Amino acid sequence: MIALNKSPEDSIARTSSAEPSIVGGMQILLNRPDIWRGTHRESSLEHARPTLPSGYALLDQFLPNGGLPLGAICELLLPEFASLELSFVLPILLREANTHAQKTQHSTQRKIALIAPPLHLNAVALSKLGLDLSALLIVSPKNTATHSQDALWAAEQLLRSGALALLMMWSLQLSEQQLKRLQLAAEAGGCAVLLCRMQQCRSNPSPAALRLLLSTATPTTQARGALQVDILKCRGRNPSQRCIVLR
Repeated sequence: MIALNKSPEDSIARTSSAEPSIVGGMQILLNRPDIWRGTHRESSLEHARPTLPSGYALLDQFLPNGGLPLGAICELLLPEFASLELSFVLPILLREANTHAQKTQHSTQRKIALIAPPLHLNAVALSKLGLDLSALLIVSPKNTATHSQDALWAAEQLLRSGALALLMMWSLQLSEQQLKRLQLAAEAGGCAVLLCRMQQCRSNPSPAALRLLLSTATPTTQARGALQVDILKCRGRNPSQRCIVLR
């Protein structure tokens, strides 16, 4: 065996020659559109991401590109299920259902999927609200032991089919890994995904691009019974206002 003794000067020279490639590689990494740098108001990826208007102009002005992100999860955190979420999404449901009804037989008719709603949805009441029932797909897993897994599986299949304009799902418990699976399916489907969870989940990590806490506004003369929306997480932007009251 022959040992070669290398001087400290040789090591310094090698380090110096490697620095340009390291800096260049770092710059290439930072130039990626899917990396958001905190000093930037919006990343180029988020700037280009299509959105779905929420139906509330006051809320949309604080969201990237003026709406709920498509191809990503938007979490609705609630004090309890079947309390505020349907009121919040009703403008979206009406608009998307009416868009479905206006499609001709030669056009692609994309559906609205409601996965694992906590209560039975009354078809007559939905119709009276103006919803085109032919636009709705309602999936209600029956097996309580595998409820969350079955709901997630159904959501994944529907999203990957490309047949949806909107998916809304209720879930009491999803692991971090299951949330990532749902996010990947959302990216594949390219539609809006509204995931309803309990507000206790707000401290848990989530891949959601947008997290909204829904509550009833503190009663005042101006906002009695109004819906309050707190923006907990908004990928790609730091909203100038995070608490919004929708009258």
